[in-house]
Amino acid sequence: MSKKVFNAEEMASLAANPYTSRVTAKQIAFTKEFRERFWGEYCEGKTPSEIVKGCGYSVETLGERRIGGIREHIRQEFANPEGFRGGREKGAEKPPESDGGSSEDMIRQMRQELQYMRKELDFLKKIISIRGMRK
Repeated sequence: MSKKVFNAEEMASLAANPYTSRVTAKQIAFTKEFRERFWGEYCEGKTPSEIVKGCGYSVETLGERRIGGIREHIRQEFANPEGFRGGREKGAEKPPESDGGSSEDMIRQMRQELQYMRKELDFLKKIISIRGMRK
């Protein structure tokens, strides 16, 4: 995350952009439309700075480091099977936590937990094998 903090004037300018989902002093969230446009233009060969500027943002306000982070986050979202997700609409509250959620959400969460536990088990096996070598 960038260390640059937005001042009130910059926050107002960023919030006025239709591609901004929400903005705080330290973070900016973009709409699904922005992410799709960014990725499409990036794949066509445009630089992240050119894309951001073309979407009506100031490169100086966002900063090169944050723009690089935007590119990386969007690249990761594109690689995700779920695709691009949209940020919450301006003024929208966080969705309430649900006990169960949909079956698809539960399956996705369980798969992530299983993947994490497998990695953790592999790590523990490596530690045990290394300790066994030292004796």
